[in-house]
Amino acid sequence: MNPNSLRREIALQFLFHLELPINNEQREQLIEEAESNFDKYWDEFKVGLVHVIDNENEQKLILTLKSLLSKHNTLVEDIEKYSQNWKLERISRVNFSILLCAIHELTYIPQTPYKVVINEAVELSKKYGDQDSKDFINGLLDRYYQEEIA
Repeated sequence: MNPNSLRREIALQFLFHLELPINNEQREQLIEEAESNFDKYWDEFKVGLVHVIDNENEQKLILTLKSLLSKHNTLVEDIEKYSQNWKLERISRVNFSILLCAIHELTYIPQTPYKVVINEAVELSKKYGDQDSKDFINGLLDRYYQEEIA
C-alpha cells in the first residue's frame, strides 16, 4: 500500500474510533484542544494498529489529524450542507469518518488532485462501508468539490 493510502486508511480508523459513543468525551477534548490532548490518545490508539507506519509518515499523519480535529466543526457543517436530505445521525459513522477525511483533504491539502482524494474515499467506502456507501461518498464529495473548490 502506498504511504498516502496508508495514512488515509489509518486516519479513517482513528476518526471512526473517535466517533464511537464510548469516546464522546475524548472526541470533544481533542476537538477543543488537539495540541494538548492528542499525543496520549494517539499513543493509546496506535497500539492496536494492524498496519506498520514509519516515523516520517506517522508524523505527517499526526499533523493531518491535528489539523482535521481543529477544523472538525467546519467539516461537519460541510457534510451536513452537502448530504442532501440526510440528517447527520443517519449517516453511518464509517461514511461520516471517510467524509471528514476527504473534505479536509480537498479543502486544506490542495496539492492532492481532487480525483485522487475522491477515488481513495470511494475505495475506503468499498472496504469499510455498505453496498450503497460508494455512491453516497462519491456523490457528496463530487458536489462539494464542484461547488466549493473548483
